[in-house]
Amino acid sequence: MDYVKLKAEIAVDPLQRGYQAMTAQQVVDSLKVVNRTIQGSVSIRQVLRWSAATDGIQSFKTGSASGNKDKRRISDASLAMLTSPHVAELDVADPEIIQLLAATVSFGILTQAAIDALKARGQTMVSREAELGIPGVTRGDVLRYKKE
Repeated sequence: MDYVKLKAEIAVDPLQRGYQAMTAQQVVDSLKVVNRTIQGSVSIRQVLRWSAATDGIQSFKTGSASGNKDKRRISDASLAMLTSPHVAELDVADPEIIQLLAATVSFGILTQAAIDALKARGQTMVSREAELGIPGVTRGDVLRYKKE
């Protein structure tokens, strides 16, 4: 148990769950509720399924044939990344990938809805306990930092 993380969560209450007004057991229960969305990478298999559903790769091919050099550059880079045998997953939370995806929308290569659909394929629902990396929080753990 990482007591530093648990103590900080209870003391700071960054999500404003109201830990101070809760009993120790209510804090435990709140931490264990699966209601947090975390963004993970999207496997290339999922990217290909996304592309089939949204015609993503064809959109990049069309962009690559554009007369606009920036649109071509973004499309070529996206296409190379998505079709490379050396890429196993797409980290859609990486700042450079976020920038690249935003550029595909601004150049009209993809829609924001298509980007959102791609990101959704890498999202997972977890508890706050899992998100913080403090599995197995007990009432006793909480009582170390919170009086009832």
